[in-house]
Amino acid sequence: MRGDPIPSTLIEKVNEYIPDDFYKLLYIFEDENGLNKVGKLCSWIHSDIMDDNVHMEPCGVHSCLIGNTNGTDLVNNGLVNGNGDSAGSKSWRPNHILDFSDLSIGDPIYDLIPIYLDIFRGDRSLLEQFLKSYKLPLVRGVSQNESVKGGDKFGRLSYHAMCYCILHDDNVLGAIFSLWDELKTAKTWEEVEQVVWGELNNYKGFPGSSSSSAFLSSLEPTTPTTL
Repeated sequence: MRGDPIPSTLIEKVNEYIPDDFYKLLYIFEDENGLNKVGKLCSWIHSDIMDDNVHMEPCGVHSCLIGNTNGTDLVNNGLVNGNGDSAGSKSWRPNHILDFSDLSIGDPIYDLIPIYLDIFRGDRSLLEQFLKSYKLPLVRGVSQNESVKGGDKFGRLSYHAMCYCILHDDNVLGAIFSLWDELKTAKTWEEVEQVVWGELNNYKGFPGSSSSSAFLSSLEPTTPTTL
């Protein structure tokens, strides 16, 4: 990713912002019995879901809408489908994700970074719709009788995402400051966090039901069978 430089004011404060021990990003919480538990489950992560790694296929507007009445995953001539529904118009939908050379095991929030910043170009409405559609199990819900270790900031998904952006191998921060001009005058990382990732704190897709637990189990990495 290419982008603009990081404000010097924020560079000076980066050590104050990121955790002193990164195990805290595992969302450690204390349950009602006083036992420490990990609120995150690791899953397979692609690590590079950018626009050039998503294969799009063309389809007719009406045929694409079959089985998808909302049309939320369709793009028509570069715009969200819904304008110019003529007989000759075409829509595009994602069909495959390419290039698994960087496949690893980790926090599923990590894959949201290239999706949100590169594919969605920082559009919060697209991120919100994406989260609603996929119901990603980003973290286990914490009840009123439980508390997250390390303080309130570790209970914010936005804080986790922002830390990953700072620590990312690619120039993710440069992309952020090129997408949000107003953040070039930001005084704190918390300000950047809320503008960029604040939508994650409204996310209600935490696993809690038995069906969600089964879905989480399906995401847990397993050792391939050998013959």
